[in-house]
Amino acid sequence: MPYNFQGTINLAQGHTAEAKKNFTEALKIQPDFFPAALNLGEIERAAGNFEGARDLYKKILKVNAKHLQAMLRLAQIEQTQNNIDGAEKWLESAIKENPKAPMARLRMVNFLLQTKNYKKALSQARDFSQTSAKNPDALDALARTQFAAGQQQNAVATYRQLATIAPQSAIVFHRLG
Repeated sequence: MPYNFQGTINLAQGHTAEAKKNFTEALKIQPDFFPAALNLGEIERAAGNFEGARDLYKKILKVNAKHLQAMLRLAQIEQTQNNIDGAEKWLESAIKENPKAPMARLRMVNFLLQTKNYKKALSQARDFSQTSAKNPDALDALARTQFAAGQQQNAVATYRQLATIAPQSAIVFHRLG
C-alpha cells in the first residue's frame, strides 16, 4: 500500500507516530510529493513543532512558489504564534500568487476580522465579493464584515443579494433565520 495512503489511514485512526513514519517514507521515495509533505507538516504543527512544519511548507514553496496550501498553513502557524504581520504577509502572498482562489481571500477576510482590522477587512471582503460575485462565501464574508464595521443595513442588503443567488444556502438560513 502506498505510504501516503497508509499514513492517512493511520492518522485517521489516531496512530500519529505510524502516520509520521509513513509520510516520511513517502517523501524519501518522492521528495516533492506535496500531499505527504502537507500531512507531515500538519502532524508537526499539531505537536507544536512549528519550526518543523514551517520547514516542510517552505520546502514545498521552493519547488512550487504558488502552492496555496503551503502559504495558508504558514499563515496559520504565524497567527498561532501571534505573529500578526507574518500571518498577513503569507495571506497576501497567497492572494497575489493565486488571485482566483476563494480560500485565500476568505482566510484573509476572516484573519482581518479576528484581528479587528475592520477597515482593511471591508476592503478585502469587497474585493472578494467582486472577484467571486456568485460565491456564497464571498457574499457572506462581505456581510459579516459589514456587520462588524457597523454597517448593518448594508449587511442585510448583502444577505438579501446572497438569498437571490443561493436561496437554498445554509448560510442564508443561518444568518437571516
